[in-house]
Amino acid sequence: DEAPSPAPAPAADGGAKKASSGGLSSIASGLLDALTVDVEQMEEDSPYDDYAYHSARQYYILGLIAAGRAEDAKLEIQTPRGAESWEMDIPYQGLDALNQAGYTAGVYQFLHLVLTEDPALPVWGAYAELAAHLNKTDEMLALAKASVDRDDLPDDVRKQVRVQLIDALLAADRVDEALAMIRKEITEDSDVPVMVSKLIEIGIALNDRDLLDEALPQGRAVVMKQGEDRSRMISSLVEAWVETNRLDEAEGFLVAYIKRHYGNMPTSGMPGVRRYGIDEKTNYMFMLLNVYGQAGRHEDVRYLLDHWDGWGVADVIQLENNYYYGLSEFGSASTLVHIARALHATGQAPEAEAAILYALNEE
Repeated sequence: DEAPSPAPAPAADGGAKKASSGGLSSIASGLLDALTVDVEQMEEDSPYDDYAYHSARQYYILGLIAAGRAEDAKLEIQTPRGAESWEMDIPYQGLDALNQAGYTAGVYQFLHLVLTEDPALPVWGAYAELAAHLNKTDEMLALAKASVDRDDLPDDVRKQVRVQLIDALLAADRVDEALAMIRKEITEDSDVPVMVSKLIEIGIALNDRDLLDEALPQGRAVVMKQGEDRSRMISSLVEAWVETNRLDEAEGFLVAYIKRHYGNMPTSGMPGVRRYGIDEKTNYMFMLLNVYGQAGRHEDVRYLLDHWDGWGVADVIQLENNYYYGLSEFGSASTLVHIARALHATGQAPEAEAAILYALNEE
């Protein structure tokens, strides 16, 4: 790999939207221009319907770097577009394209330099991926550690960099160091919900019951605190219980939580609708349905389907594509498979077949 050639002078209009050279940069620029026209409408229609736009944007940034337009690339990274926040990564097939074009080391060096200047830039994911590919993990970890120790970082940025450092340690298979850092953050009451979620994720990934026994009570404590972002932690808790076949604990927690915060269940949905038209209570009902499905409790799945009127769809087979934050899928089967099994077990074989065919068609 060779580093990109020196950056040419910026265009007269100072914009980063038009690449001055051909190849990847000009193609990505054209894609970005074409997609920018519709991005506001896409975001108005659905907050997560701009995947193509963000993919094009990431290719465009890579194209700017490859063309030697470092300042334009940095400006594009710093410029909010579309979603409130984003994290640059290497797009699908992008790494192969960089390798073939001979730009991998140059892009890595660019990301290393900009993060040295400004650790708050949202490019740590791409930087870590390239570091692993180029066997520069130690250099990447050194930069992350140095960034955390900087005195000039605002507290919110320092928290973000700490999370990136933990992810980098895990990517480098230095799990003990990552766990030590997570436990230290929790002890110091720093970013506890995020750190406990990390602890649970590691416990699930390693199938480490002792680690989960340590983390799950802390997760419950986070949920009980007022003002915390509960939905993410509840998702982590339920996923851990399901993945470790502690279905009774998942059911008991969800039922108690729903009754405590939303009244007796099931009942009608809350009026406060969130993204995708699914409110928080319905989100937790999705989780409960999947817990029952995973346990093979078909009658309970049917009961929720028949008596809860907050699903937000006209037909149960539409539930697969109408969930919040992807929480309708835990364990070995998706929501529609659980529904199909419940329908079949309760004497509705044609409806069960329709659900399976719908799921296959969506796949």
